[in-house]
Amino acid sequence: MFQHYSVFNSKEEALEHPYPEMNKEEWTRVCDLFASEEFQRRSAINKENRAKLKIVHTSGARSFQRMRALLKNPESDEISAALLYKKMHTNKDGMWTSEDARENFLEEARLQIEEMRARQLEYEALLVKRSDMEQTMREHLQMMEEQQRKKDEELMQMMAEQQRKKEEEHRKMMEEQQRTLVEQQERRMQLMAEQMQLNSLNLSFNGISEWVSNEGWCELRNLQELELDYNDYEGMLPLCLANMTPVQLLSLSSNHFNGSISHISSLPSLKYLDLSNGHFTPILFSSFSNLSRLKILIIDNMVIDEENKSQP
Repeated sequence: MFQHYSVFNSKEEALEHPYPEMNKEEWTRVCDLFASEEFQRRSAINKENRAKLKIVHTSGARSFQRMRALLKNPESDEISAALLYKKMHTNKDGMWTSEDARENFLEEARLQIEEMRARQLEYEALLVKRSDMEQTMREHLQMMEEQQRKKDEELMQMMAEQQRKKEEEHRKMMEEQQRTLVEQQERRMQLMAEQMQLNSLNLSFNGISEWVSNEGWCELRNLQELELDYNDYEGMLPLCLANMTPVQLLSLSSNHFNGSISHISSLPSLKYLDLSNGHFTPILFSSFSNLSRLKILIIDNMVIDEENKSQP
């Protein structure tokens, strides 16, 4: 606006050419201001101060912050210091306001380039450090995997060793059991051999209630005397007693035997037979007809078949 006023040689001439879009009354007040002694004094001081400036900017009365806000990139909302400096120290045609301004810009640009290089070097150093850290992490991970693999191998070896020991203990136990079975079998065979040589067996008054093993009696083939008086035997006599042909004395009194005694008639050497207080039913005298050596027969308190009482 002052530039428009300063084109004219006098205040009167300026009043005849108002500032665009301003009425005559307003333009008159402005011209009075520009023509006042105070304004002229301040203008002269400003011209003198401006002449002292080595570097002149083109932003006028606008502050740097205002210019930064006007010139910043709308997308990034930023503007570099060098670009702001250039915008504020070049004319509309792009010419620098002074050589000093141009040199200052170049220095600022150089400093920014050096700063960018320093940041690039710092970034590259950070990348190297990151790569080193990743390598260290990979090596640490590999070390941990190797340690875990060794632990797994040791665990597998320990489990295999434990399994081997268990199998070895099981094998020894089975061998021991087998050895025990063999020893028991040998002992059993020895006992059987001893039984086969046994001549006399007296188990009276023992309260025995059942046969331990019928086969065991059948092995006493050299037995001559067998006494089982006053026990609690029940059931039938073992049929294998018929194979004990050397028996001469057989005492079965006071037990709970029952059933037939016909197989006793197969004992040709029998001389003494006691069936008293027994429960053999029925008893036929014909059952003793083959006992040619029988001298003593005791059948007290026995049930005798009525049809055979009269037989000699």
